Amino acid sequence: MRFWIWAIFSAAAFAEIINIEVLDATIKDKRIEGAEAIIQQDDEASVKARTNAAGKARINARKKTDENTILIIKKSGFSDLIANCPCDSFVYALSPVLTELDSIRAVLTWGETPKDLDAHLFFGANHIAAASKSANGAKLDVDDKDGFGPETITIAKKVAGDRYVYAVQNFTDENSDASLALARSGAKVFLYVGQTLVKIYSVPNKEGTIWEVFTIGEHGEIEDLNYMTYTSASRARSHLASEIERLKSGSTTNNAPDILYIDDAIAIAEKLNKEGENAYRSGNTERAIAFYQGALAQYEAFAQAYNNLSLAYMKQKKFAETIWAQHRAIAISKRNKDNARVAASYYNIGQIYEDFGDLTNALRYYELAKNTQDRPTYSRAISRVKELSE
Repeated sequence: MRFWIWAIFSAAAFAEIINIEVLDATIKDKRIEGAEAIIQQDDEASVKARTNAAGKARINARKKTDENTILIIKKSGFSDLIANCPCDSFVYALSPVLTELDSIRAVLTWGETPKDLDAHLFFGANHIAAASKSANGAKLDVDDKDGFGPETITIAKKVAGDRYVYAVQNFTDENSDASLALARSGAKVFLYVGQTLVKIYSVPNKEGTIWEVFTIGEHGEIEDLNYMTYTSASRARSHLASEIERLKSGSTTNNAPDILYIDDAIAIAEKLNKEGENAYRSGNTERAIAFYQGALAQYEAFAQAYNNLSLAYMKQKKFAETIWAQHRAIAISKRNKDNARVAASYYNIGQIYEDFGDLTNALRYYELAKNTQDRPTYSRAISRVKELSE
């Protein structure tokens, strides 16, 4: 009798078995042993497992997973990966911690089909992809052609004055003019800065063979594109080149998604932001970051939440993440024509570069601040850096 009671209890306690595989995002087919995989489900106690020598882990979830189930993967020397399920039979790629202030890494993963999705990065006269894997501070670390990924591009150092466009192409169905294969691939792009996974992009549920994911402006501000279009492999270069020119001119596209924020979502975001401010003042920086991220999940165009997030990252001495959050605030504030906030963010970025001894970038951002809004503080910073540079 005791055996049967135990068996019933065991079946109820673990309602789904999740199998995952963990790879290094920057080294082809390198399995990661000893990574800790954690499943979190509502108020249930977390369940954990560690990857074996083949990079595989088997996790016994306490109940059926859904889109509210969170998978966290941790390993020393790598950024924590946090993703929503479904997660069974997925391959996950961990990003080694980035050490440079303006480094960015984009890691593409997807399902079993289509077999070949390609990551592309365009900037200036450069095109990073399978056929040309490195140029001017950017590199295709891993190219995958048999499903799942990862396919990884790292920008070690951005070129000042160049606009970047990152896109994903369904190479398997490159010549199709009516395909949902990319939309149904489960493709995600994990964006890493410094020690942190700062953003996850999910492929839109629309027809297309090209997914234009994000752009980095001439001064470093990161903006989401997240829309689908069609083009063949032979035309991908010219197509994305024209997109860069369009983005430089400030024009929009009919394919861009309309993002409508309802009043309730904005109200929730404002409440979460306030909770984050309270946590920050009480010294609980981790909790503050969680609240700010929750606010931004509700209302992405919340410049104040990005400013607050940058302060929390600064408190943790995560300087690359601080710069990223400031750039996000700049992109939003530019759309809102809030020159005071744009100038202040440029100045804050300049201070970080000055503290790190990068006087060239410090001067560039101080001048951007002054050109946006002429204030004595910005003029003094410019004079100080020029004197230090002599």
